[in-house]
Amino acid sequence: MDRPQFYYRDGKPILADEMMGATLKWALLFENEPRTVHKTLTPYGESLSTVFLGLDHNFSHQGPPLIFETMLFAPRKANPKIRGEWEAEDKTIRTLFPHDQLQIRYSHEDEAKERHEALMLQCLFPPRWRRFLFYTIGQDDTWS
Repeated sequence: MDRPQFYYRDGKPILADEMMGATLKWALLFENEPRTVHKTLTPYGESLSTVFLGLDHNFSHQGPPLIFETMLFAPRKANPKIRGEWEAEDKTIRTLFPHDQLQIRYSHEDEAKERHEALMLQCLFPPRWRRFLFYTIGQDDTWS
């Protein structure tokens, strides 16, 4: 049997029935329920966001489905006028915020909430110190 692709927030699979397919059930779920688990702005202007995906992002199918995601986004300009500004800004952002678009996925909402809180505390440290403090010294692969 194939592994289900869509899931409810509690981790139970969304299955097709004679009335509606699993994809449509998932789409209706997203239309009517909030997806945000937690969103935090760091002291450095970064956005730390944890959301419910509902779609299994464990593409290897080894282990449990990954249906929650936390991402860390560096601050960006609102509306750059030309593509060159984005490229220049991206290089600057990668220098100042080396973990821009850091991405971690989870199976359970409780795990996602706990990890968001832990990351929020780690984000109190300056962005360029995190790799040294948490990966080199702390051996936390999140910041590799």
